[in-house]
Amino acid sequence: MTHQWDNKKPTAQMLGRWQPFHDGHYTFFKEIIKKTGQVCIQIRDVQGVMIILLILKQ
Repeated sequence: MTHQWDNKKPTAQMLGRWQPFHDGHYTFFKEIIKKTGQVCIQIRDVQGVMIILLILKQ
């Protein structure tokens, strides 16, 4: 299946860390595709996340 980006089409944005990407994210993605036809998934990089996770594990 081939998809081509169209700057003139309505577009939804999904911004997040997606850690971990789960079924809820996928369901949300499918609903957006049904409504708008295309989605821009943006991955937010949060510095210090690994440090926080390591501290919580100790």
